[in-house]
Amino acid sequence: DQSLQKFQRRMCGSIAAYKAFQTVAPQRPVEELKEELAAIQKQYLSLPPSDFAWQKAIIGKNDRIFLPDSQWLAWSNKVDSLEYAEAAHYQVELFDNVIMQIN
Repeated sequence: DQSLQKFQRRMCGSIAAYKAFQTVAPQRPVEELKEELAAIQKQYLSLPPSDFAWQKAIIGKNDRIFLPDSQWLAWSNKVDSLEYAEAAHYQVELFDNVIMQIN
């Protein structure tokens, strides 16, 4: 439980964002979350390779989960457009903006 809270605080980037995230975060036991992640991994690893390609990647300059330099290395030759945003790993405003662009 303590590790999960630490991860979520790092993911959100600020106390205010963490408090807002807590209003929508799953309120389930840690063991159940672990089982869910294991099931997702198992299903993902059983899928055939895909030719799906992302068009755009947005790198959060304040991401403390996946460091920005590491993200740049991972995405730099795999997307048409690569952008930086003043964002943490989970930045609700960024996701809201992306959803509005899709609609």
